Amino acid sequence: MREKEKKGEEMSGDREEEEPSPPPPPPKLKLCVRHCLLVKAFYEKLARSSSSPTFSSSTLSTSSRRRSSFCSMDRVTKLASQREVVIFSMSSCCMCHTVTRLFRELGVNPTVVELDEDPRGKEMEKALARLLGRSPAVPAVFIGGRLVGSTDKVMSLHLGGNLVPLLRNAGALWV
Repeated sequence: MREKEKKGEEMSGDREEEEPSPPPPPPKLKLCVRHCLLVKAFYEKLARSSSSPTFSSSTLSTSSRRRSSFCSMDRVTKLASQREVVIFSMSSCCMCHTVTRLFRELGVNPTVVELDEDPRGKEMEKALARLLGRSPAVPAVFIGGRLVGSTDKVMSLHLGGNLVPLLRNAGALWV
């Protein structure tokens, strides 16, 4: 009888030491594909809900884009949605300086992301070039998380009297 109890204790002791191992983490490839699909779905939803920017499935084809470009696009949209007005700029670009100054003179305090000072700036610049459909990609202006465009679009909105109402609606102007 003692032998059976001893064996029972040994066996139960073995069971306590034998903990089930956690499941292996999913392969990075699956995570990357899932992330790409989520980003693609986000941009397609954005395209349906607003007039700008215009996206198509060919623009965001997961097979033709690398993971880094989606991460760059994701970073651009994250930065653009953090404040009411975000300007992607280059420190040496005179048009970027002009657009930034216009917003400051209107009483807006834009967040300026200097791509040439960011370690991922080149990747974000490529992502912005795809968004805008042109190169150079700066300045790229986002108001209320939506892409407005470059200098020509901002100036035409301002001259047409539509920039200030857009800024008010985004919460960038209180007057």
